Amino acid sequence: MSLLQPDDLDDPRDRAMLKQIREEDQEKAKPFDDKAREELFLLEKRKREFPGQWTEADEKRLKMLDQRRILSHMEGAMDISKNAVRRLNAIRQAEADTKNILGPDIAFDTAESYYGTALQCMNVDTTGVHPSGYRAIFEAHRRSGRRPVMDARAVGKFPEADRIRQL
Repeated sequence: MSLLQPDDLDDPRDRAMLKQIREEDQEKAKPFDDKAREELFLLEKRKREFPGQWTEADEKRLKMLDQRRILSHMEGAMDISKNAVRRLNAIRQAEADTKNILGPDIAFDTAESYYGTALQCMNVDTTGVHPSGYRAIFEAHRRSGRRPVMDARAVGKFPEADRIRQL
């Protein structure tokens, strides 16, 4: 199914209306930038200060700019929530990936923290590596089949640890 084109319509008024609707939609789709913000401010000011000079075209332009402003705020809010969901999913994935190494009862704020701590437990040197690369290094070591080696210093800190049984 293709989009309706102005040439598909027989009545010239319908063609003109379709063209106007498309132009309005394109205008609404433009970003609400500083220029649009300033124009909205000036229109609102003119409406307050000179109500007798206010025209229907001015009102239409004011509504269109206000809709663009609202849409830009909604898009910003949607981007924020998408990023939050993406981060939460990454944390849950990292938690699942590192569960065998770190255990089930550990919590971090970022996925990079999970992978970084797991790499430390595996005695992998991550000096000079940006935290965004921890997952790739972790995956490479996990695929290599190496078993994690715990730090020998931890044994001295918990001398009674061998008596603890996991259920």
